[in-house]
Amino acid sequence: DVFASTKSMEPLLGSSAQNPPTEVKPSKKGAAELDDQAIIASVYFRQHGAKTFFFWLFSLLTCGLLNLVCRWLPKLKLRLTSVECNRASAQKAVLQAVDLSWTSVNIETVDPLLNFGPDASRFLVFRHVRHFYDVSVDDFVVPEFTVDVHNVGGNLMGLDQGEQEAALALFGRNVVDVPVKNPFRLLIDEVLHPFFVFQIWSVIVWLLEPYIAYAICIAVISLLSALTGLISTRSNLMKLRKMARYVCPVTVVRGGEVCAIMSDEVVPGDILQLSEPISLPCDLVLLQGSVIVNESMLTGESVPVVKIPLRSDPDRRLPYNADRDARHTLFSGTKLIEARTSEGDMTVLALAVKTGFTTAKGHLVRSILFPKPSKFRFYTDSFKFIAVLALVAVAGFCFSIDKFIQYSVDLRDVILNACDVVTVAVPPALPAAMVIGTEFALNRLKKKQIFCISPPRVNVSGKIDLMAFDKTGTLTEEGLDVLGVVPVMGRAMMPQQPAASAPWRLLEALAACHGLTRTQGQLVGDPLDIIMFEATNWSLVEPAQSNSIQPTLLIPPSTDETEPPLDEAPRPTSRRVSAPPDPSAASLAYPAEVASSLTPGLLAQSDPGAEMGGAVTRRGPAVDDDTGIDARALAVVRRLEFTSELQRMSVITRRAHGNSHIFVKGAPEVVAGLCAPETLPPSFRQHVDELSHKGFRVLALAHRPAPELSWSKAQRIRRAEVECNLEVLGLLVMENRLKPATTGAIEQLSAADIPSLMVTGDHALTAINVARSCGLLPEKTACTRLFLGDCADKGAALLFFDVDSDDVGDHTPGDCVGHAAGRALTLAEVIALDQRLIESANTSTRSSYQHVGIDLAITGRGFANLLSTQPPPPPGSTSIVPTPTLDFVLERCKVFARMQPEQKQLLVELLSERNTVGFCGDGANDCGALKAAHVGVSLSEAEASIAAPFTSKSADITCVIQVIREGRAALVTSFQCFKYMALYSIIQFTTVIQLYYVNSTLGDWQFLWIDLVIILPLAVLMAHTGAYHKLSPRQPHGALLSFPVLSSICGQMIIQCSWQLCVFFWAKKQSWFIPLQPSSDTDDNVACMETTLAFYFSMFQYLWVVVAFSISKPFRKPMYTNVSFTACWILLTAASVGLVLWDNDWVDDLFELARIPFHFRVYLMIVSAANLAVTWVYERILTAAELQYAAHTAAATAARKKGRRKQGRCMPSQTLVVLLFFMLVLLVAPPVLFLF
Repeated sequence: DVFASTKSMEPLLGSSAQNPPTEVKPSKKGAAELDDQAIIASVYFRQHGAKTFFFWLFSLLTCGLLNLVCRWLPKLKLRLTSVECNRASAQKAVLQAVDLSWTSVNIETVDPLLNFGPDASRFLVFRHVRHFYDVSVDDFVVPEFTVDVHNVGGNLMGLDQGEQEAALALFGRNVVDVPVKNPFRLLIDEVLHPFFVFQIWSVIVWLLEPYIAYAICIAVISLLSALTGLISTRSNLMKLRKMARYVCPVTVVRGGEVCAIMSDEVVPGDILQLSEPISLPCDLVLLQGSVIVNESMLTGESVPVVKIPLRSDPDRRLPYNADRDARHTLFSGTKLIEARTSEGDMTVLALAVKTGFTTAKGHLVRSILFPKPSKFRFYTDSFKFIAVLALVAVAGFCFSIDKFIQYSVDLRDVILNACDVVTVAVPPALPAAMVIGTEFALNRLKKKQIFCISPPRVNVSGKIDLMAFDKTGTLTEEGLDVLGVVPVMGRAMMPQQPAASAPWRLLEALAACHGLTRTQGQLVGDPLDIIMFEATNWSLVEPAQSNSIQPTLLIPPSTDETEPPLDEAPRPTSRRVSAPPDPSAASLAYPAEVASSLTPGLLAQSDPGAEMGGAVTRRGPAVDDDTGIDARALAVVRRLEFTSELQRMSVITRRAHGNSHIFVKGAPEVVAGLCAPETLPPSFRQHVDELSHKGFRVLALAHRPAPELSWSKAQRIRRAEVECNLEVLGLLVMENRLKPATTGAIEQLSAADIPSLMVTGDHALTAINVARSCGLLPEKTACTRLFLGDCADKGAALLFFDVDSDDVGDHTPGDCVGHAAGRALTLAEVIALDQRLIESANTSTRSSYQHVGIDLAITGRGFANLLSTQPPPPPGSTSIVPTPTLDFVLERCKVFARMQPEQKQLLVELLSERNTVGFCGDGANDCGALKAAHVGVSLSEAEASIAAPFTSKSADITCVIQVIREGRAALVTSFQCFKYMALYSIIQFTTVIQLYYVNSTLGDWQFLWIDLVIILPLAVLMAHTGAYHKLSPRQPHGALLSFPVLSSICGQMIIQCSWQLCVFFWAKKQSWFIPLQPSSDTDDNVACMETTLAFYFSMFQYLWVVVAFSISKPFRKPMYTNVSFTACWILLTAASVGLVLWDNDWVDDLFELARIPFHFRVYLMIVSAANLAVTWVYERILTAAELQYAAHTAAATAARKKGRRKQGRCMPSQTLVVLLFFMLVLLVAPPVLFLF
């Protein structure tokens, strides 16, 4: 039966658990195989009555504070209300995903009326996927529908009502429904965020003080911010829901009857009839017929793909797998273009295997809802720094309480003023200020047609220190130019000639070996196949009726041209074969009366005399008497599709009254391995290597007659029996040109000390040539060598050969030619040779060589061999253990060729453990690598591109330069905003503590002027400065807790605090100064000279610090290019100067200012200007020292990697200057100010 009985849950639940049975147990899958939405750890709980009672009691006593904290820490709430238990008795679970985040879920029970039995009566929902408890493995597992590969389509009656109801309860409804909370719940979630709670608490404190105006302004701003975030979040969720949710009418077979239902009622095991073009609602296995689908949602390529039915195979050992059996699988969300019946089938049928969020589309949506977290130190360090500010706030809280008690301040005012210190030390707007730069960068990228779905990745892109690129469609043009063919005649390689004039049998292979079809009169399929087929000038003819059982015909052009003899001189090579005009659909679709004569019975007739050999002398339009069409036409009996694992495809063809014939096309080394050795020309591999070395893309074609194959036997024969004992026909030579912008972009990355590498599925020598053409690989010098690593076959040793050796063409990649001695080298020998080259360069007086040592290229087979030799991971880990040999290959290898999609992903994961990696691809087979990289940039506009954080509408890699430039600018801006907000809080904290010392404080309007008029616009506008126009070899820092950042913050903190305190004590020494006679009410003590002086001087410090932190190149444009910021700063500075120097009673009363002598206010302005000079000079010298130190460290690291002479890691002289200047400020500035 296609659907297992619901009483036996084993075939539905599968045999492998996705949850470990213990607290923390790693998955057995490797890093590349582990589902990014899988569960890697779990803890189970059962509710405890007494604990629950006391929890709610304490929550009530703390006015809900305990419950609020537990909302942020769900695991804590379970430990306070429940007891840990086993899975069998659990009521709740805390689950950890691959991204290390914890989620609390309830364990639910299935309706007992469905009579599932104890094996599947309890389940939990984790990230929209149901996990049922399986008592046999004592774990919660994802239910899976299994396909019987030994009896596919054995029962086409469909499900009965009971089976359908059981499956619906087990798998749920077939809809990818993104939950969207109502606005009120979203607002509650936004309001209950820790920082927003802190803002609410701050507003309450300010209202009680009362700082009414300031509190209302901050409350309005916070509310608007929350509403803006709510609208944005809900809008994004609604867009995703609209994209993901899809329900349409479908036709299914249930209980032997055909019925129409809505697609959300489809369950695994249902059999669907496919006829009209639709977006497929679930993952299906094709049972009969063939279909044409557009899989751009998954692959990023809008090229239609032909799907063929899965056939029963009694000898098959491997179970059905969607990735392995992709040519038989119809994925959810892909577009059905056309459904075609096959021989003996009246309808096209497909079996539903996955529904809802378990489908390919559902997995893509889940990856958006739960993205891979960015392991970026900036965000973790920011919380640590906020914790430090919180400690400063606690210290200020304690100090203020002590002082207020000394002044006999009312207890209420003591508490409020102490709490006010906390709001000053930890500014509530700090988190918002940190993301302003990112928002501006996103807007600039959007104007350049680069879109981002993960804003945190913008800052991460600023730290990229390694870029990986796909080749075809990314570095090179998507299309190919057919240069010609190299025929093989009598074990001899003939000169290259145009494809259209190739020997007949080779021309047949070119016309037949493809997966093309015709839809709406247009050829659809792989672009390579289209170009190859059009170069032959043949026509592809399909039946007029979509439900016809007739085969596809391949018809040669009608011409009286005579086949040239074998010894005829070749014709001139064409650089590009232009496509002939496509006939209309009507002219190509042969009529029914002709189609009826091409029955399988007729094609099964064997007439060896009618078979045309390799030396046919006529190409004239011979017409078959029975069919009325060209007698040379080929009928495609069966097509064995191309797979990246096999790197080949094959077709079985027949003529009317003719024998079957097999044609194979694929990678030259693969096709050569399928040919009889005695048929291969001695120079075959040398010819392939020479063409590949020139950068051409080369495919081999082979054939063999198969007179024993009848029509029916051809449908059943195994692939291994088809693709054997072949005879090579020749080579197809194509050129894949570089995109115009590729070389320039690679040069910019190289100038910025960002290494680049290529990861491609193409031939290694072709990839090497392209890499050298665009600058990824250096040209050969006396101190450099390039070695290619490969294995002769699976399981063979990994060996390397010198690509530039003169005898490279005499050896196969499997032979792995060495250097001039001509022998293969092991990896250990390559490493030793690298050391000798380095030592030779170090002792040489020639300094013109910028690159020293060995570069590597490696094939996917060699890469797999290398990983197989690595030691197993330690218990509790799934990562590959790094070894010196693996590190050497990953560091020196610039070209990874013949890489399969999963190998691309694994490579990026390995590189990501060592570098901040960016990956750029066109979406075709690159989705895994795009998601695995720290920063993925997709050049495809298809829906699959949403798997990448960045998507560019530009078709070249210049978008990578833009992303890195904006990322660096955004990262530096985030640091500057963070430092500015930190200094703002420290300066204001110093001012408030200083005033609390005399039982005074800043007035309401003074706070408003500082926080809303000065800080808010400057913090926002300083982030508007654009990215610098070129990439610098220096990289911005990625960690807040680093010496350069901490020295900047701490140095500026000491400078500003010391100058402010010195001005305070200097003023107190003046004869006109009237000390405050404090009252017990702090608010009555605002209009005093201490408060006025602190307000005047600190007001300018905020203006000076923002200028000092507005660093421009090498990451941002100069400050003056930010017109809005510069204008705002000038206006605020002028207004602040006017506020200090202008004597106006109304202004003094509004701001609660005491009258200070005019001459001292002038002195105050001069001292403030000196404070600006010290602030600016310190930051500039520190920045210069920081950049030189970073450049020195980077150069030393690069020298060690490249093998140059070892250099001592000394501290640059500028750093010493900074330290001396720092001491000068500390020791000299305060006394000078005091004696002024």
